[in-house]
Amino acid sequence: MKIACLLVGGTYMPGDLPPEGYLQKHEWADVQLKSGLRQKECGKCSKWKFPQELSDKTISYKATKKDGLKITITEPICLKCAE
Repeated sequence: MKIACLLVGGTYMPGDLPPEGYLQKHEWADVQLKSGLRQKECGKCSKWKFPQELSDKTISYKATKKDGLKITITEPICLKCAE
């Protein structure tokens, strides 16, 4: 007896929002990476998101480097954290 498993995914374009479902999200992410899109870390939840998953809001905080220099770091916030 031979068994075959056929998984049919959606057709995704670069810039599409992520679908629901584990396997579909992996196929979607492969399309985004192959098109040249790169992820950035959300400044609030620290999850890595593609540009279409990020809002135009940012979060800023002050930090101190090893040499004592004080800097301001600005990071984008994802759509879920911006709500």
